[in-house]
Amino acid sequence: MNKHIYIPVWILLLSCCALTATAQEPIHAPPAPERLSVPSSSTGTHHTQDVGSRASSVSQEPAPQVPTNTDEATLILTNPANQWANILAQYGHMGTDGIRRFDYEKLKASQADMDSLAIFIMNQASKKPSRMPRDQAMAYWANLYNALTIEVVVRNYPVDSIRQIKSGFRKGPWKRKLITVEGQALTLDDIEHGIMRPQFNTPLVHYMLNCASISCPNLSAHPWRAATLEADLDTAAHAYINSPRGVSIEDGRMTASRIYKWFKKDFENSNTSVLAHLSSYADADLRKQLEGRTKIDRYAYDWTLNAP
Repeated sequence: MNKHIYIPVWILLLSCCALTATAQEPIHAPPAPERLSVPSSSTGTHHTQDVGSRASSVSQEPAPQVPTNTDEATLILTNPANQWANILAQYGHMGTDGIRRFDYEKLKASQADMDSLAIFIMNQASKKPSRMPRDQAMAYWANLYNALTIEVVVRNYPVDSIRQIKSGFRKGPWKRKLITVEGQALTLDDIEHGIMRPQFNTPLVHYMLNCASISCPNLSAHPWRAATLEADLDTAAHAYINSPRGVSIEDGRMTASRIYKWFKKDFENSNTSVLAHLSSYADADLRKQLEGRTKIDRYAYDWTLNAP
């Protein structure tokens, strides 16, 4: 049975201040806001990825606040990783259409669980992913990205689409500075395009990240973990590709997710390589329909919020 630790709020505040004051090893990044260079967890080499000009569009999002409760003298703390797992399990539900939806409205109504989410995010911010083995770092960044996405949607809820949450004059929250890790202030775009895609160099990262939208790969039902990463990535890729959001073929015409157009270079930058990737995870019926195909007829993406 899990035991809860009761700690006065003032002790938590002091400990958080101490964490902030601790010297951090920075992610290796040039000062220009449109580029981010980070050390590879597996080789120690540097990769640089353009993430678009953002000097005039990045806005600052307030960091998750240390939870306080003026009605109680204590704060219940459990393992932050368990808190993240509980949030995913409690507020995420698989629909009959194969889309895993997340109840942002219900989470917003629970101050205790909002506090738990903030604690998890702050705990992640205190870690040093540059020192982690590859799979652990990959899981770390995916969990942080998904938690930040949920947090920013809940903070701005109700919305019909994440694109209604703007970064300056741009649609979506992806260029807001949301968190500081190892001394580097980061946006969601920084995490995805400046760190995960170039550092881990696998198209499978796209099945780890959820952008709070119907057409995105499902939000995982549990935290990403290094120990089960390979199997979980295979499961996620298989589930997405074999759903209509990933691939559908009607009257001989093939429609694929825009992910395979936006990030074609992650799939070796050709229709042939994209189709080979899809076929490698396709069920028998879909694989048969993909045989001999040389092009994707159209791409689609639904930005509707993945709420119930």
